[in-house]
Amino acid sequence: MAAKTYRTRALVLKKAKLGEKDLIVTLLSEDGSLIRAVAKGARKPGGSHAARAELFTPLAALLAEGRSLDVLCEARREQGVASVELSLEQSACCAAVAELITLVAQEGLAQRRLYELARASFDALGGSDGAAALLLCAAALWKVTAQAGFRPALDSCAVCGASLQGAGKQREVPFSALEGGALCDGCRNRPDAAPQDGTVLAWCSYVLGARYADIAAQPDPSAATALISLLQSWTSVHMGRRLKSIDFLFSPGLFQD
Repeated sequence: MAAKTYRTRALVLKKAKLGEKDLIVTLLSEDGSLIRAVAKGARKPGGSHAARAELFTPLAALLAEGRSLDVLCEARREQGVASVELSLEQSACCAAVAELITLVAQEGLAQRRLYELARASFDALGGSDGAAALLLCAAALWKVTAQAGFRPALDSCAVCGASLQGAGKQREVPFSALEGGALCDGCRNRPDAAPQDGTVLAWCSYVLGARYADIAAQPDPSAATALISLLQSWTSVHMGRRLKSIDFLFSPGLFQD
């Protein structure tokens, strides 16, 4: 019996070698679910998938269902980002976002807004310059984290709910990843609570709600670095994993001298 086939739009998030000529590609489907599929001949020069299964590329794909892995039968590249067209800085930023999406997306679990956010994030990063890329990356990482249900409490105390309006003007604000965000003075004595720069938390609140175009218009490398460092600590607590791509972002010579 022939395998059942289906069509979907998808984004290429990850690639892994399989044998001498094939790849295993991890795709984010248009419904927000994760798909792992074999792209046969994708590593063979002139192969049908060689120029299409590129990282971060949007595809119109035809897949055949398999027992453990589906098979990528046809792929047509849609307009959007492709890794071969990106600078090293842009590619590193896209890789960090892709790693986080791969962590929060699941096979068989529809999260349509996650696909829309991922596509918008890659498009924004692909159209950015070096100065804006890191801040856009920080914004994308926090937006994906919030979309996955791990949005930090920033405007009210994560423990008691007391208002923290104006906390961004404070030099230091108690913050606990374990408790879920910023804390008021009355709840600051928590085991993992530590002072966090109020300006960084204000930036975090801003990028969570702002459009990419507005964020790109006011690049701030120091704010971007602080936001990404905070997110690394946040994902370690709430997702049980450090993102390796984020460590690469801080490599000497990339965004930091």
